[in-house]
Amino acid sequence: MTEQKLILVVDDNICNLEMIQEFLLHAGYRVATAQDGLEAITKTRSLHPDLILMDVQMPVMDGLKATRWLKSHEEFKRIPVIAITALELPDDKKRCLEAGADVYVYKPMSLLRLSSSLETWLTIGKPVGSLCMKLLGC
Repeated sequence: MTEQKLILVVDDNICNLEMIQEFLLHAGYRVATAQDGLEAITKTRSLHPDLILMDVQMPVMDGLKATRWLKSHEEFKRIPVIAITALELPDDKKRCLEAGADVYVYKPMSLLRLSSSLETWLTIGKPVGSLCMKLLGC
């Protein structure tokens, strides 16, 4: 990785937030954090991250509402959003993708797999077909 990409990690669980942040920092990324969807929008407006890891269920504003807002604005719609949820409920994937998330994953997730996936999204753009299946299981 030649240029340090900025990743916004959005999660209301401090332990998850700190673990992902530490992992990404060690992997060579710059990291910003937010603890709810409203804060994610504010940070995206000021920082213009290269990618957003967005928890789905959060207080104040959930990840789906925040993703819908971001994807409805031209200046943010090209920022990849990876929706992350601790619950794997029927229709969750559909709801996340309909809200504008580019990929849906559920916890627990492999940090090694996450790193590989992020690198793919940040260097070649949206993974398609078998590449997406291999990296994220989508």
